[in-house]
Amino acid sequence: MNNLQNGFVTVDSNLVQERKEGNLYVLFGWVFALLSLLFFPILFGAISFFSGYQVFHKRSPLHGIAIMFFAIVGLALGTLYSILVAGTNFI
Repeated sequence: MNNLQNGFVTVDSNLVQERKEGNLYVLFGWVFALLSLLFFPILFGAISFFSGYQVFHKRSPLHGIAIMFFAIVGLALGTLYSILVAGTNFI
């Protein structure tokens, strides 16, 4: 009964509080993750990963992890594609 205090259940304020900051990081993260599949995968993948990291800390941990995961996947697939097709990392 540690959560009961004077008859009311205490709720962690971090769980209830909605964080609205970091909207541009979400947009940049997804856009650059998609761009890293086709153009400059190392550059755009790194930018997308950084945006996901910022989303993780400023907005939503789960959404940030998703962006960082797709940034790594986009970087790997984009690099593999550019090596196989053009023989270079910068297509």
